[in-house]
Amino acid sequence: MFRVILLSCMFSATAATPAQVLDRADRLYLQGRRQEAMEQWERMVAKKDVCSPLAEYNLGTAYLKQGDRGKAVLHLLRATLLFDGDRDTATNLAVARSRVLGPGRSGNKTWYQDLREVSSDKLCISMLCLAWLFSLIAGLAHAIDFKKKIAGSIFKSLCLGLVPALVFNTALLFATVYAKHGVVTGVVMERRTMLQSEPVDDSGKILNLVQGEELEIIGEKDDFLKVSVPGGPSGYVKKTMVEKVFPVPTWPQDGRK
Repeated sequence: MFRVILLSCMFSATAATPAQVLDRADRLYLQGRRQEAMEQWERMVAKKDVCSPLAEYNLGTAYLKQGDRGKAVLHLLRATLLFDGDRDTATNLAVARSRVLGPGRSGNKTWYQDLREVSSDKLCISMLCLAWLFSLIAGLAHAIDFKKKIAGSIFKSLCLGLVPALVFNTALLFATVYAKHGVVTGVVMERRTMLQSEPVDDSGKILNLVQGEELEIIGEKDDFLKVSVPGGPSGYVKKTMVEKVFPVPTWPQDGRK
């Protein structure tokens, strides 16, 4: 589904300017003045005001309609992190990703990509279900031991079952935080981009990368980034060919810089 959403944000009177700019840019886009609208959204993203997440979504959707896969994936990835669990953003990102890799390449998502896109409410539900499951298994295991009193056994085992559940949920929570804020992701922005074996211009080619392809950035050396292709090889790519996505800055919540 392709659409540029018109959303009115609720602000105090002193912070109405970002919402007004967003509404003006949305109207320009709907009137067919798309380049002007996109320039205003770009400026909003650069300023990092309170409506910047909406501008990220609008830019990603607009670039998707234009066929610019690199910028579409870039802005929709940022919007996915900023709009926790938003269905429209996830749908448009899925469409953009489906247009990136051709039939000769298969995309493999890593564990941190999956965790990064899990919404907070789904994460909380999963943690509660895991805690209940651990406690239930422990309770049943002790309840079938008839040498002990069943009531006391269940109470004790439920408490014991919460211990591994707590450990597992803590590990899951830290892994999610790391996936969302600890992994630096980049998007290939140019059509002719090579993954090279060494950080020099005349080194051997490992792989031709596709515009819009997502990479994990491992390090930097001179004019090159050391990157890893999800489910594929590692190598070097020129900095000018890739733009970093994550971690994204935290937007202010009151509309002020």
